[in-house]
Amino acid sequence: MLCRPKNHPFYSYDDWFIATTPCDFGIPDEVKALTLTFDSMNPDSLRELVLQYPDQIAGLITEPDSIADCCAYDREAVARAHREIGDICREHGIVYIVDEMVSGYRAGFPGAYTVYGHEADMCCWGKSIGNGMSFCALTGRAEIMDIGGIKQHRDRDGKEYPRLFLCSTTHGAEAHGLAAALEVIKTYRENDVIGHVHGLVEACSAGVRALVQTAGLEEQIVIKSNTWVNVSIFKGNDGKANSPLRTLFIQEMIKRGVLFQGIFLACYQTSMEDVAYFLKAYEESLVVYKQALDQGNTDGLLVGDACKPVFRKWN
Repeated sequence: MLCRPKNHPFYSYDDWFIATTPCDFGIPDEVKALTLTFDSMNPDSLRELVLQYPDQIAGLITEPDSIADCCAYDREAVARAHREIGDICREHGIVYIVDEMVSGYRAGFPGAYTVYGHEADMCCWGKSIGNGMSFCALTGRAEIMDIGGIKQHRDRDGKEYPRLFLCSTTHGAEAHGLAAALEVIKTYRENDVIGHVHGLVEACSAGVRALVQTAGLEEQIVIKSNTWVNVSIFKGNDGKANSPLRTLFIQEMIKRGVLFQGIFLACYQTSMEDVAYFLKAYEESLVVYKQALDQGNTDGLLVGDACKPVFRKWN
């Protein structure tokens, strides 16, 4: 069996993950039963699964610096929870897999584990580490990674065992993605990319909070951030997350030349001038947002349908 956090939004479209969401139509019950979910901020929920399924949980995958956790908890609380999860995995022989697809190279170099002190058995990388090129990587401890290697291996008693898997893809031999990843690593080593990016996010977070406060919308737009990401949570006058209002704000930001979905991420090429441009668009969009709040809906303001949750049973 595999464990994954139920409070983290997305891992894959593969059956092992999608079977744990409302979009599980057509997936056999036998496959669904192979994935368990727990609360990444509540290590006791993992302990309960370990007791319920003794010696049946092979691996656990989680994000060390999840945007979802960032929106709900402070960073030290997240760090404590994930360190405890790692301890539980080691205690029970569960392979501890860390997903750095989003956080990698943003939280710290070469990953969030350098900030939180995680000791993962395996780690998944992708997206920004290729600087826009199609590239991903799987790293891990040698005794685990070698099982899937091309050499025949022996266990501690000297007995040979078969290869665990064959990893082969049509485009697996393309070298330009690997070249891009190596250049990204070189850039991070030779420049203060982390300091630059974290400084921009800090400036953006402070600016957005000030704008929301000036507009008197602290109850309707909640700002959450850590060192590498700034998140805006859009709510109605009732204090509940509001999809039409969120869509309206996205629309207004796009009108002003900012592709925005409620999340601000910076890169090495982002400048303080870019942050200023972002904040100006944000300030102007707040005016329209407040107009919708005052009239009680987005009628006459929103063009088209409101965004819907990705994981839903029906369209």
